[in-house]
This record gives sequence, structure tokens and C-alpha cells, in this order.
Amino acid sequence: MDSLSDGRFKARYRVSRATFDMIVERIAPDLDPADRTKPGGCPNGPISAQLKLGSTLRFLAGSNHLDIADLHAMSPASFYSHLYKVIDAINNCFADEMRFPQTAAELEEQSRIMSDNWGAQFLGCVAALDGLAVHVRKPHLADAPMGFMNRKGSFSVNVQAMANGNRKFLMMSAEHQGACNDSIAWTTCQFFTHPTAGLRVRGLKPPYFIVADAAYALTDYLLTPYDGKSLPPDKDAYNFWHSHYRINIECAFGLLQRRWGIFRRDMEVDTHRVGFVVKACMLLHNLCIEEGDHPVNPVYDSERNFVYGLDLQSDGFADEEDELERSAVRANKDVPLRLRMRNRLALRGIVRPARGRLGSSNRRSAAARIYPYSA
Repeated sequence: MDSLSDGRFKARYRVSRATFDMIVERIAPDLDPADRTKPGGCPNGPISAQLKLGSTLRFLAGSNHLDIADLHAMSPASFYSHLYKVIDAINNCFADEMRFPQTAAELEEQSRIMSDNWGAQFLGCVAALDGLAVHVRKPHLADAPMGFMNRKGSFSVNVQAMANGNRKFLMMSAEHQGACNDSIAWTTCQFFTHPTAGLRVRGLKPPYFIVADAAYALTDYLLTPYDGKSLPPDKDAYNFWHSHYRINIECAFGLLQRRWGIFRRDMEVDTHRVGFVVKACMLLHNLCIEEGDHPVNPVYDSERNFVYGLDLQSDGFADEEDELERSAVRANKDVPLRLRMRNRLALRGIVRPARGRLGSSNRRSAAARIYPYSA
């Protein structure tokens, strides 16, 4: 590791040396100073915290466990003996890197981040919510594998997450199988139902709110787009700017996958551990944004036969009739806050920008303030 140039180091471990050293310093007290796989000890001596973290980051980057063992001069058994200890240490030591706003001042701060980066059309938006289908290997029969089968025919875990205007994750939940749709996964996850954390979301009052796609139910705190095509100008303007804000969570998922290659193929971990792995990746993602440590182009392992693209969790409708029924219900329902946002856009004369204008100026400059490499 020490012999690698800074560029090659980051290409392999997905973080800069400075970020790597900071992570080691934080998690080292939580790690056993000498993992001993047998009474005689490790043949090459104790495995250092640097090697434990380095091998774990290579795993999250998508490398094969045999390559990881060879690269770090340890046996596969030694690697697996500390892999989940390092992941647990990351989740414990950096838990504060991912938290939903707790106070009015924090809500105002998140709203300001959104408006500063993406415009003032939706003042009060604090986060964007969506689901991600994390592909996993076929679960064991004891885990009822058909429950993990999503509508695209692959096994996955439904991960619910929120991101802010800097595309940092504010919460995540990986409690539901891939067959579960986003709306149910969101309203039944532990974060949402928690008596204190969930209440901060369910109890959001104007002017603060969250944006999400049409897979979710419209509520006083969660704004969704209007259904249909050829909408009136006010609804069309609302949908455009709603999407302009909501795209932050989709971009956050894309950046997460770009840095951590473990998301680009079936995750080779037991289903009950998927949530811990995903949370560690999201915490490291937030940490890297905080440190200005931008991702590099992904390095694909030569033995990989296929790579998954970003797979946002689908609506999960049972059939077309169910979808039509839900669309009809949504079409006849509205909430005061969504009406207020729609009317506000109309009164200010804000409409969908002409094709090309937003992409050539405002959106690109906003992205450049957060991620200089993307401009």
C-alpha cells in the first residue's frame, strides 16, 4: 500500500490517503489489535488496522476475495475474520455522518442547502426520498428467496434512503425484500415508525417537506408529482421543478455506485448483512463528500462477466389494473402544501424552462459547486 502512488492508491481503495488515514485513526480503537485465527497466531504476524481497512475497502470497491487476500498477503479466512468487524466499526464510528435534521435550525440549514445549490423554486424542501434495488445472490431456501424477487426477475433488497442538496444521505433502511414496493417499504421501516426519529418526518410542518416520486403516497410532508401527460402549465411547471429537486437522491445513488463497485453486481453477502454493508458505503460516501474526496472512474475487475447499472426500486404494482386504480386515486387527491407550491410557481410566472437552457447553465454550474469533476 505504501508503495502505491496517490492516484493508484485512490483507484484501488476509492478514497485518498488523507481520508484513509483519518478513517484508520477513527476505527482503530474498535478493532482487535491482533486477529488470531488459531492459537499459534497469524503466520505473518498481527494484521494491522491499515491492512484490515484496506482489504475491506477493496471488497466494497467490488474486488474478489481471492484477489484481496493475495494483494494484502493474508489468507481468505483471515480476510473474512475481520471484514464485518471493520464494517461494524465504520457504522459505529461514523454514525453521525448520516442523520435526518433534528431541530428547526437543522431543517432550515437543509432547506438552504437545497435552494443554494438547486434554486429557490421549492423553498422548504429538505430532502429527496427514493428506493434502490440492491442486487444480491440467490438467498438460501430458509430465507424464502421468492420474496426477494423483484419485478425485473432478479433477487434484491429494497433500500430506502433520503439525500440532501449536497447529495449526502440523511437516512437509510434496508429492511425489506425486493418484492416490496417503495410506499410500503417506507411507511413500515423502523426509521419511519420510530417514536422519535419517525415523528420528526411524519410531523414535518410547512414550509418544510420532502420530495419523492409517484411510487409514494402523497401526504402533508411528502410531495409527489402529478400523474398524467399534457398537464396544464401550472402542474407541468410543478412537476418539472419537483423532478429538479428529486433528482438529488438519484444522483446520490449514482455516485454511491460509482465509488463502490460492490453495487454493480450481485452482492456476495448473506441477506441479513446487506443493510450493514450498504450503510457503511453510504457513511463513507458522506464522509468523502465532507472531505472533498471525489470519486474516480470505476475500475472493473477483469473476471467480472457482467455489471449492473443503477437500478432504482420500482413501483412494484401487482398488475396494470392496480396501477391504473392508484393513478386515479392520486389524480383526485391533493394536499394544501402541494397546491400552495403549484400556485406559488404560477404567481411568479415560473414555468418549465425551454429545452437546453437549464442544462447549459444553471444545472451544470450548481453541480460544479458540489462536484468540480462533473462540470
